[in-house]
Amino acid sequence: MLDLRSIGVADQPIIVDKSPPIAGEVLDGPLGGVDLMYTKDFDSLCSNWQHFYDPESGISTYMLGVTSEYNVNITDIANLTEISSKQHKTCVDIDPEHALEHQKTYYTIVWAYNGAIKQQKVVSISNGVTVDLTEPVSGEVIDGVEENFSDLQFSPNPAKLGAQWKDYSDPESDINQYEIQVQVASNNTNDFEVIRDWVVFSNDTRDVEWVNFHLHHKDHVKIQLKTTNGALNSVTSDTDGFVVDLTPPVLLSLGDGTMLHQDKTYQSSVTSISSAFQFIDEESGLDHFKIQIYQLRDGIRSQIIPDIHGDWMDIGNNITRTSYTLEGLTLHQGALYSTRVGAVNKAGFVAAFETDGVIVDTTPPIIHWLHVGTLASGLEKKVDGFVWQADTSGIKVAWDADDHQSGIVGYRVAVGTTKGGSDVMDWTRYKSETDVYISDLSLPLTDIVTKSPVYYVSLMGDNGAGQESTIITSTPIVVVNEDKPGIVIDGAVGTDNLDLLILDDDTDYQLHPTVVTVQFDGFESHLHGVMEYKWAVGTTPGGEDVMSFIPYGLIHSEEVSVKGNGITSSGYAQANLDLKSGVTYYSTVRAITNVGSVLESVSDGFTVDTSPPIISLDR
Repeated sequence: MLDLRSIGVADQPIIVDKSPPIAGEVLDGPLGGVDLMYTKDFDSLCSNWQHFYDPESGISTYMLGVTSEYNVNITDIANLTEISSKQHKTCVDIDPEHALEHQKTYYTIVWAYNGAIKQQKVVSISNGVTVDLTEPVSGEVIDGVEENFSDLQFSPNPAKLGAQWKDYSDPESDINQYEIQVQVASNNTNDFEVIRDWVVFSNDTRDVEWVNFHLHHKDHVKIQLKTTNGALNSVTSDTDGFVVDLTPPVLLSLGDGTMLHQDKTYQSSVTSISSAFQFIDEESGLDHFKIQIYQLRDGIRSQIIPDIHGDWMDIGNNITRTSYTLEGLTLHQGALYSTRVGAVNKAGFVAAFETDGVIVDTTPPIIHWLHVGTLASGLEKKVDGFVWQADTSGIKVAWDADDHQSGIVGYRVAVGTTKGGSDVMDWTRYKSETDVYISDLSLPLTDIVTKSPVYYVSLMGDNGAGQESTIITSTPIVVVNEDKPGIVIDGAVGTDNLDLLILDDDTDYQLHPTVVTVQFDGFESHLHGVMEYKWAVGTTPGGEDVMSFIPYGLIHSEEVSVKGNGITSSGYAQANLDLKSGVTYYSTVRAITNVGSVLESVSDGFTVDTSPPIISLDR
């Protein structure tokens, strides 16, 4: 009989361990060491556990089940499942017939077995997790951290951005946390990319602001807010975004006064200041305007509106306005007032520009004199209180005026048949001229006896502040015919009765070779009067080779009313001269006016014929 044997060694020692493991704690939720009070899932339940141990034989395995009651002996939701001793968290799939119900609480049971040959066990149960299948209730999230929960549309800051939110809630599991993500699209487009991924904030946070970004002009920034409840259900909300605007508004026009592109230098008002302006902002648009008003008086410059230096006066958000007038001021004669206009865009950038100012001038222009019938500074010639002229289509006018404050910028002139009247020519503007010829008029002749009609020129001046002078009216103007040369005929027929002198029998031939007789009529100068007559005889029209011009041998007719209060306009002249037969002679009569002008007429000539007729007989 053989006694054959072999010896083998077991894979592990037999440990005699008569004590059960030490129980740990079971936590609800998939995160190790974190006990959740709520879950969002209906088809699975997660749990984690810790601090199970056995000092003698160690933990060899776990058994895990799910119950709807706080009882380790009930596993009505999920039966016990073996779990490796190296695993400390798991998620158990729930059969559809045992699907977890909203707002109900479920518990996880964990059995821990040691490694003894006769295994001992210990059990722990979680404190339960309540099912919340709904998302948080969304509230409102906006860009920026402005007061009164005001949404930021544009930002002037390339480093700072933020968001604020309100009215997020969850009636079942409360809000657990918030997360923020920042997205940017360049050049004001919608091609967004993430520049800061999700950052977690506690559930009591209501706003967040960063100052460490590097944004660019026209960046379109959008912020996402993820709100997570206690069951880890979340809802994501986007702001409407804002645009980064790093440029101020652009000035198109600025000036004193109320009209664009018409900058005033002077004004007469002492109670108001006006400015005209135009700005644009293509990125964020204009938001509102504000002003400051400065006074320069006696060499001292000061801000008068608002009265606190550096403050601004807001004039409202009517971004279409192009002018503003501030009333109720007390301004001073001779002082200069300028307006500083600030245009604020929706990003908050300010473009501020100041007008060159307007000087207050409350005094009107002064007109020193007004003359008619002359240009430049010529003296006015008056006869019996009237200025006489022979021009029926125009009037010469000259004047002198000044304004030492704002200067004279123009004049207005009118012509009428009464003082200050404009029935002949309505008020017409002239620039800086101080003498003009008013043309294109129609001036009927004045009746010398009744002195009707007579004409008046009226003048007023406008200074740079818009002040008008008083109206100055000229000396009345009498319009008469122009100087007119008369008619000259040869011969003495009709000269025996000067009272009935009629020039209708012109002599073409005469017998007498020793005498020349000439008759004249119609020489008139209403304007100046004829002061002298001279006459001459020549063998050519206007010639004086037979007799030079002399004032002698002239006899004038008697006239009741002589034009221009001069010498009468008709008469005859006679002289003894040595004439030659067969030669034609011409007589010239000159009327010389009181101003030296010459009115001249020539006869058509006569021929001396001293030979008798020749009679011839035909036989």
